Amino acid sequence: MAISEKPYAAELIDREGRVFPFDDLGCLVRFARERGLRERATFFVLDYETLRWIEAERAIYVQAGSIPSPMRHGIIAVSDRPRAEALADRFRGRIGSFADIWTWVP
Repeated sequence: MAISEKPYAAELIDREGRVFPFDDLGCLVRFARERGLRERATFFVLDYETLRWIEAERAIYVQAGSIPSPMRHGIIAVSDRPRAEALADRFRGRIGSFADIWTWVP
């Protein structure tokens, strides 16, 4: 998959070393859930502002309907809480962890 908008990008690497890129965090969650990969893959996300890769478990997430992610899941990741709080205020969203995004995506 081509990454259409980098601020929303994520990827997973499975145990065989295959890399699966996504242009929306919600799509990564759905793909991993459907294939039972949550505990059997390594996950990375791009920081929404710096566009640097970070381990998904270490990121802080913001979810809001006003975040225009490519597939409309409305989730972004950043590497620190103060920026997450500022973005949550800006988008009128909620803040969560990597575990939380699994409950945010239907």
